[in-house]
Amino acid sequence: MTPDRTAAPGAVRARAAADAVVPSHPGERGHRAVARGFHRLLADRGLAHGVPPAPEPAQPPPSRADTVLWLATAGTGWLLRRSHDLLPQLLLVGEELRHWADGTGPAPLDARADTALAAALTATMGR
Repeated sequence: MTPDRTAAPGAVRARAAADAVVPSHPGERGHRAVARGFHRLLADRGLAHGVPPAPEPAQPPPSRADTVLWLATAGTGWLLRRSHDLLPQLLLVGEELRHWADGTGPAPLDARADTALAAALTATMGR
């Protein structure tokens, strides 16, 4: 993790994207890498207190039963809260699949839209 030299005086800001170790959406180990890097930046300025976060989790990963239990309880609510914008997209996919099954897929719909647009332009432009 590299310090961001454009930060305001006295501020500590890091560029995690500059570090190849940190993926774009990190899991636990990636979050730990970010925390360790930021701890190092704070320590370099004398601002870090305590030991840096461990690179590896102290707890074992959840068992399959733990994962199923989480999905059945908290996970369902989490999914519903996170996917409020998913329903419109699923409806669009369903509509596309219906058109595909009916043989009225994108090409015929685009052709009809082009014809309708040309007619509307002709009607409004007088050509």
